[in-house]
Amino acid sequence: MLRSLKNLFALIATLCVCQAAFSQDNANIIRIADKTFSVGTYARPFRMEKMTITDPDTGPFWNWAVCIEMCLNYAGLNVSQDQVMSLVNGTPKEPLGTPSDLTFAINKTTPPAWGKPSKIYCAIANVDPDVIFDELHAGRPMIMGTGGVGTEGTAYMITAMQYTINYDTAGNMTGITPVSITLRDPWPNGKTSQNYIWNDFLAIKASLYTIKVEFKK
Repeated sequence: MLRSLKNLFALIATLCVCQAAFSQDNANIIRIADKTFSVGTYARPFRMEKMTITDPDTGPFWNWAVCIEMCLNYAGLNVSQDQVMSLVNGTPKEPLGTPSDLTFAINKTTPPAWGKPSKIYCAIANVDPDVIFDELHAGRPMIMGTGGVGTEGTAYMITAMQYTINYDTAGNMTGITPVSITLRDPWPNGKTSQNYIWNDFLAIKASLYTIKVEFKK
C-alpha cells in the first residue's frame, strides 16, 4: 500500500512538471526551439553581483555570502554581503564553521534592516532536474557549491536550465530531459554567465541549496 502511494505521488509530480514544462503562461519559461525550452530568472531582471572582498583567506565565505545576497534580493529583500556575513558571529569577519553553516544561518525571520517582514527557508536539494525545474519555475534561483554537503568549496548561482520535453508513442508528455545549466560566478574575475552541458554539470559533484522567502501579510 505504501509503495503504491509513493508511486502515485511520483506520477503526480511528474505530470505536474510535464504540464509546467510546456506552459508558456509562466514568464520564467521561454521557448528556444520547437521542443527545447529554458526555465530561469526571466520574469524580472536578475541583478548579478560580484564579491566585494577578494582576500584569499576570506574569499570562500564571501563567495557564498554574495550568492545568498543575490537569492534574497531577487526574492524582494534588500540585503548586503556584509549583513549576510554577520549572521554567524555578528560581524562581517570570517565566520567559524563551513559555508553551509553560513547558508543555513539565513533560516530566520528577517531583521527590519532587510526590508519587508518575511521568513526565510533554506534547504539542501537533490541534484535532480525536476527539483531544479520546480525552483526556477517558481522564480527562485539556486546556490550550487562545488563538493558535497559540509565540504563545499566555491559557490555559484543557478539561474537557468535548458531542457527538452519527452513524449511517449501516443504523443503524451512524460517528463523532461535536461540539456544544460546556466551558472553565474560571483568571483571578481569569474565568468558572469556560463552554460554547462548537463553531464558536465553532474561531474562537478555539486551540493545544491534552495532559498525561499515568504513575506508576512
